[in-house]
Amino acid sequence: MHNNVHKLDTIHSGVVNFDQSMILENIINRKMRKRGSRMNTNVKLPLGRKILFMFGMFANAIMVYFITYYLSYFGTDIVGLSAASVTLLLVIVKNINAYQDPILGGILDRLPPNPKGKYRTWIIIGVLGCAIGYSLLFSDNPNWSYGLKLAWFYVFYTLGNFAASIHTTSYGAYQQVLTTDTDERSAISMWRMVGTGIGSVVPGLLAVALLTAFSGGEEYTAKGFSGAVIVYCVIGAILGVLCTKAGKEVVIQKQRQKISLKETARYMFSYRQSRWLTIAMIFNGLMFYGRLSVQAYWLRYVVGVPTLMASLTVWYGVGNCCGAATARYLCRILKNKPMASICMSLLYAAACLTCFLAPTDALTLFKICNVIMGVCGAGISVGIYSCLGDTADLIQLKEGKRVDGTLMSGLTFANKFGVRLLRPR
Repeated sequence: MHNNVHKLDTIHSGVVNFDQSMILENIINRKMRKRGSRMNTNVKLPLGRKILFMFGMFANAIMVYFITYYLSYFGTDIVGLSAASVTLLLVIVKNINAYQDPILGGILDRLPPNPKGKYRTWIIIGVLGCAIGYSLLFSDNPNWSYGLKLAWFYVFYTLGNFAASIHTTSYGAYQQVLTTDTDERSAISMWRMVGTGIGSVVPGLLAVALLTAFSGGEEYTAKGFSGAVIVYCVIGAILGVLCTKAGKEVVIQKQRQKISLKETARYMFSYRQSRWLTIAMIFNGLMFYGRLSVQAYWLRYVVGVPTLMASLTVWYGVGNCCGAATARYLCRILKNKPMASICMSLLYAAACLTCFLAPTDALTLFKICNVIMGVCGAGISVGIYSCLGDTADLIQLKEGKRVDGTLMSGLTFANKFGVRLLRPR
């Protein structure tokens, strides 16, 4: 163990390059064999298993994006809540949701080992809780008092978001323990982002048809929203459960871990690798929502076509699906995941500037630029998420503790922190 730690003092995990990550893979496999494990951790998931894993992020995205698109409208125009009440709800819940993530990740890492898979159990709990919470959120009874409607809205939005955090954190941790092969982790991250891209597009494409069908006309009703969200939540719940069939957790902790909150913070910030991941994810949130905010303002007040935002969001989602695959091969060519992410970031910035500096009637160019930004956005995320498992391997070998949940929750916190800087509401 001491010899391994000495070797690792100069190794920066997959956060720097593939060759060094392969050293980690070999060390982990030797340690597993010494402990009597017959399980090979350098697993290569077949295509079908990767698609099953993709279902998990698709399930999360179709539910969360529908809520993002329609919650404010439903709360004010259908339920009859004041705009101030809905805005206050969003501010309170989203800020609580961001700060609870690191605590939630630490709790997951401290849970006792489960022969069936520690993280798979919580993926199921999270996705079912999310589906139930969001389905009940879009319920409305005209006989309810204003206070009861407001309480109902607050309670189930809070519960739905909490369950979504459980799902996201446990899903991200599950991704890191499916294999120790660094290239395979990039491939799995690729399918994760494909699921995100498709899941972000589907609500925009199908929501109007579902709302119209369940409302019985073009005027949306509470029944229409309830029916539409139930469709999304049922699909999300089924696919979210199927996701856990993607594979066994091959990197496991034999005993229950004792990790204090202080240690949780240390794992997130004391290692150079985890600091890089945190900073990269903050910039990812800034870049993504900064582009969204500026583009929405630009389309409304400069181009004069605010409705174009929905179309461009679909094109961005198409780029997301394509970019996930591009990033994996760029990581493989450069043998350096941070460098791949930096290259994608520069291309993202160039496409963003081109879009805003182009003539206001260049609609085709706007779409092309959004596809390119979607490609790069997915690529950046693939580079970041595929580094998580490599960093967790390094910490495990140095300190003997597996902290996939802590590292994943640190990324979600960093992303939400970046978002809050540009979207205080």
